[in-house]
Amino acid sequence: MTSGRRAALAGLALAAAACSSGPTIAASRFAGPSALVPFSGRAPKVDATAVRPYLAVAASRGDELRLVDPNDDNPVFGPGVVFPLSVTTAPRPLLLAAASLGDGEADLLVAVSAGGAPHGLGVAAPALQVVDTWSGQPRVAFDVSLADAVGTGADVLAVLGLSPRPGPAGKPQALVVVGLSGGRLVLVRFERDADGRALRPAAADAVAASADLGFDPLDLALEPAPGTRIFAATLDPIPASAGPVQGVAVVDTAGAPGSWVATALDARIGTVAVAAARVPERVVPSAPTDPSVRRSQLADTFDFAAAPLSVYAVLDPETCGPSARIGCGIATLRPDQAVPGLAADPAADVLASAPPGAAWPPETPPPGVAPQAFRGPIPVPGIPVHIALGFPPASGKARIVTDANNPDQPVLALNAGGGSRNVPAIAMVTSTDGQVYWIDVARFAPVSDLSFATGTARARVTSAGTVALAAGAYRPGLHNGAVIAEARLINLDSPFPVPAPAVVEDPGSLSSAVEVWPGFTPDESFQVVFRGTLPALSGVGAVYSLGNDGAVYVGAQTLVRGTGAPVVVLSRIGDPELGVRPGDSVLVAPVDTGTFPLVATSCTTPVDAVFPPGDPALDPSRFPAGFPGFPGGALRLAPITGTPPPAPALDPNCLLRVTGAETGGRVAVFAAGWVLSGAQLGYLGRPEVDVPFTLAPRDETGLSAEDAAIARKVRRLYYPPEGGCPRNAPGTRAAQAVGCYLGFPAMFDPLEPGFALRFTLGLLPPASTPGAPVPPGAQTQFGAAIFFATTRGITSTQRHPSIGGALPQRAVPYDRTVLGHVDESIRFYVPYADDQVLAFTPLDASANVASIR
Repeated sequence: MTSGRRAALAGLALAAAACSSGPTIAASRFAGPSALVPFSGRAPKVDATAVRPYLAVAASRGDELRLVDPNDDNPVFGPGVVFPLSVTTAPRPLLLAAASLGDGEADLLVAVSAGGAPHGLGVAAPALQVVDTWSGQPRVAFDVSLADAVGTGADVLAVLGLSPRPGPAGKPQALVVVGLSGGRLVLVRFERDADGRALRPAAADAVAASADLGFDPLDLALEPAPGTRIFAATLDPIPASAGPVQGVAVVDTAGAPGSWVATALDARIGTVAVAAARVPERVVPSAPTDPSVRRSQLADTFDFAAAPLSVYAVLDPETCGPSARIGCGIATLRPDQAVPGLAADPAADVLASAPPGAAWPPETPPPGVAPQAFRGPIPVPGIPVHIALGFPPASGKARIVTDANNPDQPVLALNAGGGSRNVPAIAMVTSTDGQVYWIDVARFAPVSDLSFATGTARARVTSAGTVALAAGAYRPGLHNGAVIAEARLINLDSPFPVPAPAVVEDPGSLSSAVEVWPGFTPDESFQVVFRGTLPALSGVGAVYSLGNDGAVYVGAQTLVRGTGAPVVVLSRIGDPELGVRPGDSVLVAPVDTGTFPLVATSCTTPVDAVFPPGDPALDPSRFPAGFPGFPGGALRLAPITGTPPPAPALDPNCLLRVTGAETGGRVAVFAAGWVLSGAQLGYLGRPEVDVPFTLAPRDETGLSAEDAAIARKVRRLYYPPEGGCPRNAPGTRAAQAVGCYLGFPAMFDPLEPGFALRFTLGLLPPASTPGAPVPPGAQTQFGAAIFFATTRGITSTQRHPSIGGALPQRAVPYDRTVLGHVDESIRFYVPYADDQVLAFTPLDASANVASIR
């Protein structure tokens, strides 16, 4: 990972804090809070001689720690009982960690400041600042330099308190692991002094570093007790026997640091934050089931006996996405499955449990739609920063053990806008947009304020229409087969009229003729255009050149010439993701005057061949001397032969206009037939008239490069947490079930595989001859189009401060029932860089939450 990127990630909170102008007059007077950690210790509140729970908040702009009493969320005051107590630290404290010794005495509390602390002759070095939690007078008691173990040039990227372990002679020790740039992990051990209270480094070798593990740890998470493994998020490739792997590193800290080695959990790309826990997940049936039995209740039943260890990782926002090896969001990884790495797609188990003799899935996804190679990431709006997990409180009314689907098992209730539901665990993800988003990790799904299954918020087509055409042109529309299928499946107490097969064009009918699927259909604006321009290739900069074979080549690039070699600024015109095919048309504009198209010089000619980036045919030696070639791929243009297709009209003399060895201009590429594209997803394929078209994820093995690129763009977005429709015996019409996916094909299970879109193009007779038949092979007018918009059906549940809310940091769960708050659920604290700490529970109904300031 580059040092610039590492510094940007490590210093994100500090940069935002420096720009903050939030309030600083309220009770706690936070000045750019950047981290928060709970600990037990002594402080001058109520009884300074008793060990009590507190929250330490690092104030990066104030160069201090503030202490908050979680019992009342009020600050610990200084000796004058006028101002909050300030624990002065080295400049800009950014990280905190606490660790228990398990002996009932004060915990270890350490802070890490940007730039470390002075070492030797005053050189800044990585260091831990140990805070006095034991005397009743909190202050930085001493520093522990890490320079002797890792040198003075390393930066502290992450710090984590481990579970207590016995030292020599069984004496308890507190342990902290520090992740540093340069690929090192450092273990620091502490123990009680002779007085039984104060802490000190455990021995002369209390600071011990691992060898270079080959990656920079950006975030650390601990395996649930009594485990010794830590999980490290990193953007760097993790060394592995079969080659470097990107994802999450696993390091077992049971032995001495010198023996530590890292193994990898493959997440397909790098990660920036991580959390780990054993989470009971929703039941995915593994035995055949009567198809008439409604299975929506299974979405609310969790397997507590086989709660697997799951590692939840925030994927690198710069390299995830529709065109990447994995989408964006929160990935679920399994360190203990047969092949450690991404969790399996639960849709595979759903397919295995299909009713005997049933054609799977009946009436739903078409053949070829199958489970994915891995469980899809859980989406999060904005750019996720950190993730934290919360569980049912230890006691009190919010610890629910009477859930009908999970008898005698602890769950907690979520009060989202769409109603209340029970979960065995909840994840809170902070995002750069200032929100804290809820994740139902047990159902692998985001929490939504509105139903995923019913109402206008669900996945659906929100609008549709066509482009007006000349009166004599055949008009595009869609076959209404989806409407007919739904009419036959819907459960009503009276017969539902089944419409006759037809091609429809009015907006309402078009919306119903496009089938969508919850969990796959995106928020997107689509268009299906006859001979439309390919979405990324409409009037882009271009370079034309004559090859040694006498043919004309064009690349979507421009040349910037100076004193040295020309600099190529390009678009990857030959990339299969852009969808150019032989037979498409190229609008040639060999002169660039700043407008496009150029009426005087532009012309149209066919594409003869498409060469992807790196193709040997594009070697610079095959072109005039000094020309740098086509690093983004190129199209070979063909002379016109045969009968030209409809407009844009082809020009037999077009290639004659490209003169000289090299010409700069612009280019546009038109599809030979119909082309489907999305405003965000780009090129999505070539539908055909009267042929059912399905846009769905597929196994990329054996697919063409173009089909593989499209399949990546429409991978599963989320797993619906609500159940599907019941299937009744043929010929019966039982009452419609609550929570059924109205407007969708009937679903056997909310986890089953699906598609992003399904529709069938059709043509209607010209407006000038209504009712006339449409002959086979009829074509419509150039530019004829159908457009429609879809929504994926998520209204993400979130919480944010009632005022401000700039750059939230890590959420920290805290169980206040141990302090007597018997009516409260698990509580989350979130420091914000604009001088406040958000505090809320999953039971809080309002999205706007008052903050501690």
